[in-house]
Amino acid sequence: MKYRINFSSLDAIKANCNINDKGCWNWKLSMRTDKSKTPRAYYPGTGYIYRVAWQLQNETSIPNGKVAMHSCNDSTCVNPDHITLGTIAKNNADAARDGLTHRKLTD
Repeated sequence: MKYRINFSSLDAIKANCNINDKGCWNWKLSMRTDKSKTPRAYYPGTGYIYRVAWQLQNETSIPNGKVAMHSCNDSTCVNPDHITLGTIAKNNADAARDGLTHRKLTD
């Protein structure tokens, strides 16, 4: 029998993080590496934890067409105060501006 953690509260999520001096809640459990080779805070059966944390804090789902963006640029951070919603285009533009992409995005 596999052990599952119930992430139904922010306290349960925060308990599985290391807090850094910038206020990031750095996830210390499982990670998933996406096609950009960036590790993302992930838990099997639950999904991306930063999305779960944002939804718990805001008591709503992330709307269709929106993505969860890290204002701290730390993909392992799950602090909902560091997550904003935006479009894929906005997220890509922010990544390009901050030097987090290997390709140049144009207007």
